[in-house]
Amino acid sequence: MKGLLAAIVMFALAGAAHAEPYLALREGYKCSQCHVNKTGGGMRTSFGSIYAQTRLPSTVLGAKDDAGDSPTIFRTAEAARYLRSGPFFDTWLADRVAIGGDFRTRYTQTRTPQAKDSSSFDVQEGRAYLQFDLVPDAMTFYVDETLGPGSAGSREIFALFTGLPYDGWIKAGKFLTPYGIRIYDDTSFIRETTGFNYNTPDNGIEFGFERGVFSAALAIQNGTAGGPEDNQSKLVSLVMTHTFSDFRLGDAVAYNPSSTNRRFVFGEFAGVQLGRLGVIAEADLIRDENKDTGDVKRQLATFLETDLEVCRGVNLRTVIDFLDPDKAIGENARTRFSVGAQWFVTPSVELNLFLKLNDSVPQHPEEKTDFLIGELHLFF
Repeated sequence: MKGLLAAIVMFALAGAAHAEPYLALREGYKCSQCHVNKTGGGMRTSFGSIYAQTRLPSTVLGAKDDAGDSPTIFRTAEAARYLRSGPFFDTWLADRVAIGGDFRTRYTQTRTPQAKDSSSFDVQEGRAYLQFDLVPDAMTFYVDETLGPGSAGSREIFALFTGLPYDGWIKAGKFLTPYGIRIYDDTSFIRETTGFNYNTPDNGIEFGFERGVFSAALAIQNGTAGGPEDNQSKLVSLVMTHTFSDFRLGDAVAYNPSSTNRRFVFGEFAGVQLGRLGVIAEADLIRDENKDTGDVKRQLATFLETDLEVCRGVNLRTVIDFLDPDKAIGENARTRFSVGAQWFVTPSVELNLFLKLNDSVPQHPEEKTDFLIGELHLFF
């Protein structure tokens, strides 16, 4: 274990960073600033693409603005002009058709109590994005396609209608449920236990708007995580956020009844930027009621993340996850401590190294598995 910690420290001193909510907090952006999906995740907008190629990496490929200086921060209207000049990769194939993609491959060392250590190379993610602006600034057809690992399929595919009053939108099709902080790690307890993560897109309709510092999204979906629907019940979720330059605060609520269970989820999340240090937190209460027996199970999941910008393109991260899987049972909590480094080496190239330490009750040694993860991420 000391060897693993030493490897983490050595890599951290070399540099790091990652396109996740901490960047929106650091810059004071809303999710829609950098993502086609208004509630975050997936394909990047023109602004998001140029930000990733100029502000994010340690090494920028020498583009100059009109004054001869290297551009660092762009307004939305300026993004397209810079995207089509210099060494930047232009994601627009035509005026109304854009592409994008993400590829992640990992090396993982696994250590489980009372079991043999193991290691493996894996493709974690391979996906392609397509954006068709059928009516500019009014109607978009969007596809987020999984290429691997496993079988191909659409994670998100929807029609997006924008330009409505109060900067509103309507989304219809298959999309990620709007709830809480959209972190990339689906194994985090706040995403795994609530069930709202990148692996559980659902079919339905979403209404949203952004006005000043306030934004909100209301979704009505089948509640089957993309599976077949067999009843009249629907998942209803609502997320509301106040976004300021160095602070944000939000609430989320979801209700999902099925033929056998009623699930109610309530969460609060916040973020604050203190100079180079960003702090993000979320707490979720999950209540499940069995319709037949009336039995109620309550769970609590919390998340605390810190991100320190050491220098341009370099981020050091720590995460503390906590889960109480049944509040009626004492001494059954799970915790996870993660530490690591992220480095945007050049545009479209990111290197990550993380150590995840899990702790649980003695009855479940498999929940005490530790991981050392090295990852290469290519994106555009």
